[in-house]
Amino acid sequence: MELTAIVNNNDMTSFQDYIYIVGRNGSGQLGIGNKLTKVTTPQKINLNFKIKLIKCGTSFTVISTENNEIFMAGKCCMYNYVNFTKVNCNNVDLNIKNIFTNSNAFIVTNSNKIYRIIETNPINLELKELEFEPLQNIFNSVVLVTVYITLFYFVTKSNDLFDANGRKILTFPTKVKDIYVVNYFYIAINEFDDLLLYNHSAERLQSLQNTKIEKISVIWNSCLLLTKTKELFMLKENSSEFTKIVIKKEITENIIEMNVGLFNSILILKGNQFYIYGKTFIFGDYSEFTKLDIPTIDSYFNAVENYDTFFIFYRKNFKKEEGKIQMKLKQILSGQQLIDLDLKFLC
Repeated sequence: MELTAIVNNNDMTSFQDYIYIVGRNGSGQLGIGNKLTKVTTPQKINLNFKIKLIKCGTSFTVISTENNEIFMAGKCCMYNYVNFTKVNCNNVDLNIKNIFTNSNAFIVTNSNKIYRIIETNPINLELKELEFEPLQNIFNSVVLVTVYITLFYFVTKSNDLFDANGRKILTFPTKVKDIYVVNYFYIAINEFDDLLLYNHSAERLQSLQNTKIEKISVIWNSCLLLTKTKELFMLKENSSEFTKIVIKKEITENIIEMNVGLFNSILILKGNQFYIYGKTFIFGDYSEFTKLDIPTIDSYFNAVENYDTFFIFYRKNFKKEEGKIQMKLKQILSGQQLIDLDLKFLC
């Protein structure tokens, strides 16, 4: 007999209805209805949708929902939107895989189509599909897409990396599951969780070669890595080598999420502990990872997005990973027979 159980805790599901925001707000990027220069104390914003992804750009915030709707606050084109405003998707059947932001916002779907948020007038945001004519012959074989500022890169089923002009850059030696571009370095994670690092000339670099990667966070000029052995490394601007960060093992062993910005990095640990490094413009400057005391942020938040001058705290969805619990229960109907129940749960 097989039962399937889904843990349903009101405190665990209600988190998606609100976020906490703090920082500079000159373009309305915090979505609080005004353009205050700075919000110094985290404020709670109630949302009427369920969050799937949050991404921060230079002066805007983009949210995709569980229903594959898109909302934006701030300035991503010409005008300022001081509240989270729904983007008109023009009846496009979006199944959003990722969102890339810098001074623009690019939406990548599961079918590897790329859309850009545009304005048709001061009160209307829309999606515009980008077309890549030089890639027409290979586009059906594209499995991964990444964006570096406004440059686009594609990985095919045959592990080839192409740019938007159809130029083949390199071929990965193994199947790749994640691809990033940082300072014109190509960073890939293969199916075995190994790090593959190449320079702009497509030469394989030795830095952290064959290191098993557990988590990665990137922005165009920096990359933060957590290895399976719980070591933390950073690839900084104008460097071709990952630098090991001196940090206590008790911190790295409890990391559940991390986020890297242009000038700072944040670690989130079990028990709602926040550690920050670098310049924040709101929380101060730190020369090493330092624990932050943010009493107004409740314990259900496990993720943060930022663009250095403003921060969005939210709850990241649990992966629907299936676990199994073997239990022996007395069958109620017979009152006698012991049976094995394979109880599955989602966490």
